[in-house]
Amino acid sequence: MGSAGSAGSAGSAGSAGSAGSAGLDLSISTVSVTRPIGLSPALASNGTTDEPFWPAHGWPPCDLLGPTGAPVESWAIDSPAESKYLGRSWEQPFSTMVVVAQFASTPGWHDTAIRKALTSVLSAASVAQELDELYHLVEYRPGVMEEALSQRDGLAAYFAGVLCFKPSTHRFTYLVASVAEAVGLFVSMYWKAEFKRPRPSRLSPSLLPPVEVPGHLAFPSGHATQAYLIARCLRMVMPNAAWESYTPSATQPMTPVPDDATGLAHGPLFRMAERVARNREVMGLHYASDTLAGKVLAEKTSPLLLTTFAALAARKAPDGKDDGIDILKSARDEWN
Repeated sequence: MGSAGSAGSAGSAGSAGSAGSAGLDLSISTVSVTRPIGLSPALASNGTTDEPFWPAHGWPPCDLLGPTGAPVESWAIDSPAESKYLGRSWEQPFSTMVVVAQFASTPGWHDTAIRKALTSVLSAASVAQELDELYHLVEYRPGVMEEALSQRDGLAAYFAGVLCFKPSTHRFTYLVASVAEAVGLFVSMYWKAEFKRPRPSRLSPSLLPPVEVPGHLAFPSGHATQAYLIARCLRMVMPNAAWESYTPSATQPMTPVPDDATGLAHGPLFRMAERVARNREVMGLHYASDTLAGKVLAEKTSPLLLTTFAALAARKAPDGKDDGIDILKSARDEWN
């Protein structure tokens, strides 16, 4: 008897596409799955010894019997479970987008105070001096190339390596990082359109970036905004070892940046953010003042994102019942 043949390959899920220059991976986090259903032979033969025959079933099988023994066409239907807001049915990036939508309704994310702070950074910048520094940074490109290329399509994975976590082990911690990354992209794009600053490579052909220049403007740096915002948000949920400050040694002095009250500036999370942002300068994609503006924007955005998380925790259903989700508390609990 010949072969029933191959049901075929489910094939490759393919690539959902790269967020690339945006610095945010919005591809679906799980592998795409197909489930072809054919006709599978039953275990018991209805034929003779010489001519065996097995009935073939689709799904549901056609030989189902109900409680009374009479044939039925399908199995029983389960009663729906009570659905929770952003519960287990939600995957990345969809849950992240829900929080970003909530953030967009939070007052103040594009107000005058933020504009003044960013304008101050830009006004103090010297294009000539910054371009000169970028020329000197070109020689460092081979050392950062692989890392910088990896950081184009998403930053949360790098911060997840500080104290290793992943979506399957720390779902809410990863959600906090992903939300910060998405919100950082959101606010930086708004201000890029407002300030209209061209990329360094538009002014100087000597830079010749080794990658495609992103299809948007320079100020503030989106990667810097995202990285510093991720660091600030993770500082609120991760153990002290991820963010606590320490004293630099005399023989290995660190970058002379001011520490803040939380100890963020000299801790691992901050240093990762600093590294991500600096790599973009080495690649010739940003001025140093773009990076500083991203850091300032993250500082201004962080309390607004806290307001967003608080609003989600206090959310009420239409019937007045509690329907919120405390994302920050849930993330902290994952480390206990």
